[in-house]
Formats: sequence, C-alpha cells, structure tokens
Amino acid sequence: MLYGVQKMHMIFLKTIYEIFSAYNFPESLALLGEYIRIVIRNRLPYIARNKERIFSYTFQFPNRPQFFGVLSEIFFRRLYALPARNISTIIDAGANIGISAVYFKWQYPHARITCFEPNPEAFAFLEKNITQNNLHDIRALPYALGNKHGDTMLFTDHSVKASTSATTMQSPESSQKKSLALSVPLRRLSDFIDAPVDLLKIDIEGAEGDVLHDLEETKKISLVRTIILEYHLYEGREEYPMGKFLSILDRNGFRYICIPLFSNIEKKSPKGLRTYMIHAKADRQKNQSAHDSSSLASEAL
Repeated sequence: MLYGVQKMHMIFLKTIYEIFSAYNFPESLALLGEYIRIVIRNRLPYIARNKERIFSYTFQFPNRPQFFGVLSEIFFRRLYALPARNISTIIDAGANIGISAVYFKWQYPHARITCFEPNPEAFAFLEKNITQNNLHDIRALPYALGNKHGDTMLFTDHSVKASTSATTMQSPESSQKKSLALSVPLRRLSDFIDAPVDLLKIDIEGAEGDVLHDLEETKKISLVRTIILEYHLYEGREEYPMGKFLSILDRNGFRYICIPLFSNIEKKSPKGLRTYMIHAKADRQKNQSAHDSSSLASEAL
C-alpha cells in the first residue's frame, strides 16, 4: 500500500516537472490546472467513467485508466512535441481513439491530418472525438498499415476491460492473454503519400518496420520531413532489429534520437517487449553529401 502511494506521488511530481520543462510558463500553468483537475476527478466515484474534457476538447473513451495514461504522455509530457511551427500536413498512423489527432490540432490548428486506425472499437471512438470537437481537415481511415495490400489479422487485448490496444504482431505474450483475432483491411502507407508530409507519427505496435521499408522501396520516404514513432521489438519477432530499422533512417538522410520507454512507470510493458521513442528529422543535405561521397569513391575506383 505504501509503495503504491509513493509510486503515485512519483508519477504526479514527474509529470508536473515535465509540464514545466516542455511548455512556456503561461501554458504550463494552464496545463497544470487541467492535470490536477483530471487527477482529482479520477479519484471521484461518481464521475462519468467514459467522458473527459481538456481545455475546450471533449473525449469519449471506453477505458479511463488507459485514456489517462495516453493523455498524460501526449498532452502533459509532450512525447510528440516538435520545435517547428510550420506544420501543415500530418499522418497519424495508429490514431487509436484520437488523442494524438486532437493534440496535433491543438498545436497546429490549420494542419491537414490523415488518421489510420484498424481496431473497429477504437475507430468508432476516433470518429466520435473528431466529430464532437468539430475538427476540420481530418480524415479517418480504418486500415492497418504494412508493406502489402490485402487483409491481416488484428489481435486485440481482452485481458484488460474495454482496452482499445491492438497489434498485427502476435507475440508469445499476447498468445497467453485473452486476445481476440479479427480480420482487418491492410494497406501500404505509400499509396496515400503523393505530396510532402511535414509530420509522420507512427504507433502501430510492431508493424513500423514494414511501413518504413515500404516507404523506402517506393521512395515516398523522400517526401517526409519528420518522423515520430514508437518502435516495438518483440522477442521471437526480430525481422526488424534496431540496427536494421535505424539503417533505413540513415540511408534516407534522417538525423534521429532514440529514447527507451521501458522505464515508463505508468505503462507496464508486456514481458518480451522493448519499446523506444524515435524522433527523426530529414537532413537531405546530409543525404546528398553521403551520395556525392559514394559517387566520388566509385569514380576513384
């Protein structure tokens, strides 16, 4: 019991520190007020369990603890924050119920956003949250993403009540859980990119390697300026180990930072799963320099 209270205090203080580290002072005060209000509401038994508001945005969701965890990561701890303000085109791959899409609209109100979410239950809440907040220039598509066109099996986690988590990668851990498998349409992200993309956010629970490989093969990755993604490495499914994965970014002129998320005390990662947050920004000059050096070396030979 004492450990649980100490853990809650650690989370509370850590989040407050990150709010003031990530935002300017007026924004920090406003977000701190919202954070404290929601924390208090989470402790009240008579509060509606499937609806919450932050600033002028209203969210509906099936699972309050899961919602609060993702909301904290995105709004309060700013895992998707960017220094650039000139963001006009965003792809949100793995939009879930729409928390990230709403965050992007809050930060970049004039941006056009395309959301992908294959889980039918999460997709229904995604559409609700877009509609009830009167968000414009957002389209939601019910597709899983990979390196081919067709159908794929989606495994949803039913060990957690009303969870909207899902993956196309069946790990040993997920096979031991109460997981429900359903067939969903699979598409290639490259088929939806025909113009520059300012931000590509990817959180698709293990299929990110297939998506990046497809973008590289079709050369559509050259149209992407910034990539923010969660990289999931499941034991026993190492088609895209970290080195192979990062080499795609290297070959295509991206500079990146890689942050391990396994220490995230709010998120209990399944056994055998390692998760990293990667922020990558295109440096086409770097890529051109590398290409020129390679050409000179070839000529010398």
